[in-house]
Amino acid sequence: MYLPTRLPESNNRAMVDTWRGYNHNYRIAGGEFFDMENMSSDYYPILTPRKRRSKLIQGENIRGILLTDDRVCYLEGDTLYYGTRTYDISPYVAVQGSETQQTLLRFGAYILIYPQNVYVNLYSEDEIGSMEKEYSVDPGVDITFQMCDADGNDFDNVVAGPTPPANPTDGMYWLNTDPDANGLNIWVDNQSMWQPVATTYIRVTIPGSNIAKVFKKGDTIKMTSWLENINDGSTIQSIEGDHFVIIGILQDGVVHVEDTDEAWTLHIQRKLPQLDYVCVSNNRVWGCHYGPDGKGGVVNEIYASKLGDFTNWYDYEGLSTDSYAVSIGDDGAFTGCINYQGRPVFFKENHIYRIYGSYPAEYQLVTNNVRGVQKGSSRSLAILNEYLIYKSSMDVVVYDGTTPVSISKDLGRDQHYYSAAAGATLDKYYISMQDALGKKFYFVYDMVNDIWEREDAIDILGFTTSESGQVYCYNEKEIYGIGTNDNILFLNPLPGEDMVKWWCETGDIAYEIPDYKKPINIALRAYVPHNSEIQVWISYDDGPFEEKGVVRGNGKTLTQIISFKPMSCDHYRLKFKGHGYCRIITMTTTFDPEGGIYG
Repeated sequence: MYLPTRLPESNNRAMVDTWRGYNHNYRIAGGEFFDMENMSSDYYPILTPRKRRSKLIQGENIRGILLTDDRVCYLEGDTLYYGTRTYDISPYVAVQGSETQQTLLRFGAYILIYPQNVYVNLYSEDEIGSMEKEYSVDPGVDITFQMCDADGNDFDNVVAGPTPPANPTDGMYWLNTDPDANGLNIWVDNQSMWQPVATTYIRVTIPGSNIAKVFKKGDTIKMTSWLENINDGSTIQSIEGDHFVIIGILQDGVVHVEDTDEAWTLHIQRKLPQLDYVCVSNNRVWGCHYGPDGKGGVVNEIYASKLGDFTNWYDYEGLSTDSYAVSIGDDGAFTGCINYQGRPVFFKENHIYRIYGSYPAEYQLVTNNVRGVQKGSSRSLAILNEYLIYKSSMDVVVYDGTTPVSISKDLGRDQHYYSAAAGATLDKYYISMQDALGKKFYFVYDMVNDIWEREDAIDILGFTTSESGQVYCYNEKEIYGIGTNDNILFLNPLPGEDMVKWWCETGDIAYEIPDYKKPINIALRAYVPHNSEIQVWISYDDGPFEEKGVVRGNGKTLTQIISFKPMSCDHYRLKFKGHGYCRIITMTTTFDPEGGIYG
């Protein structure tokens, strides 16, 4: 009797040649890691450690950072550093020695510092000051209010009274002081009638004030004068020496003189609204505030400065250059803002507000009731490859102007993070967060390959990035250079990391293998340069990790293999760890084709 010949079965083999980064969920795919530290997708699909970080600046009380003109501009205490230049802003801040974090914005030639409301002209060392200005007249000064023309010149032929003068001549002015018909009129001979003057002006003269060094033409000011109709927001039409011209009208004569004393003085002020968050868009600074307005009321508003003028926020002359303000009906504090797709975008935790239009009369507010920025995570807003990414209250999302989409499922369904700060450049989003217990976490998202990596956490308050791949982050004492590209702005950085220590741990392996087939060999193939090392560890059935092999750089350009035979078990985990640069290329697992229950 002849029986068919049974050929020997070849061993089954599985290879991982694509490493898919961090996935902190209980069921993950081959090539993904349940946990890791200091791994990178720079050479995807190969697994490599991250590059070394450079500590660029060691300081005290670093409060803000901005990369501009290929230079890192940062605020340390009350000193602004820009390349080799320094600017002392302490004479211009409201609170001396403040340690609050600040937002630095670039506006043309200026660096703007909020909420301390200080500006610095980077191209003029003498132009530095406060965006808010105020001036109080000393007691014993006679202040003159006088009707004038637009240039501040006196009228040649003007009379004042409740009734028109008899026998007027062409071009004569009559100031009607009748309270019910107060106004300035001009006699037109060829029409034989008084014509109202559409716009009237008052020249305010303060002897010895040199007021032109405090305010400028175009400033909108608030005053405490005796004339109520000029007090709440008058725009300076011209200013020179001791006087300035504003739009207004006197009620009881062409000239009025008031002398200051201990009971009353003239107080002049250029104010900014209280701003929680700010950004620059279309030659304006935009901001928002929710809460007390300093006058006993509560506001919930979005603001825009005057066009091209970051110092004026209350200029409402009916022009396209006017300031702008709009009230919001939705309750809750603002959580961030950013210039995105050429428009200012504002956030609350459950709302997104976009401003459409080119000038105030055309502006339109559009509200989306979707996931906004998480409270305390305003610095997570970053633009990457034309998309906006930020930390919402539930997850990290990407936003294209329509609806936010979550990209953070791989960070773990049960993981909740807060106080996020982020930066983005060259396809990567860098984000620092903390959990409810205050533990710091630092992740990098590769947008092109849809991969997360986790790195060792450092205390990070904010980021600044460039289009060329420069990434800088800071805390109160240090500024670091990180990212895909090597730092090029600092030729002599302070000592940083000599060698990166790294590790990565797989999820549970073997559940996906049918018929309880046993792994009989695991082989890791990698390139390990000189002074680098890779170790392979294994944990059986949730037990402690055991070292199974190590390779060190031998100075050759060839790859090396770590191979070992695992014990029979229900499931296992692998951990790779080491130091220095290396490239982990593939992992091959060979299975016993017979299968069977382990043990």
